[in-house]
Amino acid sequence: MVIVTPDFREVFLSQNLTLRMVTFNIQDTYIVGTNRPERMEAIAGKLCDLDPDIVGFQESFIASDRKILIDSLVSGSRLQYHQYYPSLVGGSGLLISSAYEIVDKSFHRFAASNPFYKIWEGDWWGGKGVALAKIKLPLDAGFLKLYNTHTQADYEKSDYEDIRLNQLSNLVKFIRETKGSQSPAILIGDINCLEGDIEFQALINDGNLLRMMDMESGLDHIFAIQDDLNAFNILNTAEIHEEIVVETGITTLSDHPGYMTTLSITPTNKYIKKERSNAQLILD
Repeated sequence: MVIVTPDFREVFLSQNLTLRMVTFNIQDTYIVGTNRPERMEAIAGKLCDLDPDIVGFQESFIASDRKILIDSLVSGSRLQYHQYYPSLVGGSGLLISSAYEIVDKSFHRFAASNPFYKIWEGDWWGGKGVALAKIKLPLDAGFLKLYNTHTQADYEKSDYEDIRLNQLSNLVKFIRETKGSQSPAILIGDINCLEGDIEFQALINDGNLLRMMDMESGLDHIFAIQDDLNAFNILNTAEIHEEIVVETGITTLSDHPGYMTTLSITPTNKYIKKERSNAQLILD
């Protein structure tokens, strides 16, 4: 049963859930992203075997390769719903794939970026930002809000810490404006900083985030957005890494490993106590 709030736009999570969430930067880019079609097929094959519920891809820039990836997932997995988020000239590179229906979407482009004239870096031309998908959960459990992002990268002789801090501040503001008060929410992506970095700690503190991974993961992360109505727990995390044979030799699925976290979400039922309390006041 879905419990509907008075404004009919948000619902409380009505039962315990276990979800397998993946974040994966797939390096689907021109020039540095070699053996792209072969890698897209192999990435899809690996995900078909792992059977995740929701995947957030970064650097899924090239439409023809994205079609290979999506078609392979549709034919071989439960991931039947897909949403790409266009942005500026190059597109955001953000793709969300889900086993459950995506019922709403939104995208926010970051205000800060590297200089536009640094074409070889590409971040400005990709219009980096944060993608949001509202996903209808199975068994009438409610909805999940999934945020997928990719922040400013560092390059040789560059230091873009201030840009990332600005972008992550934008990200937190966007989450606050869109999360609502009932639905559980998850943030995944390549945030281009490590645990312990200034930007990472600022994001954790300002966004009230809980890291949902039980292993080191470099620049790629999965977070729960904490609230009073939903409790989040990590069951396990696995790295997605594999070598494949291509015409030119052996390559990996991407220059980033992917990561899959199995997590549980449990409603705290605080809203039930509140509703009972309000009802008692009316009766009195």
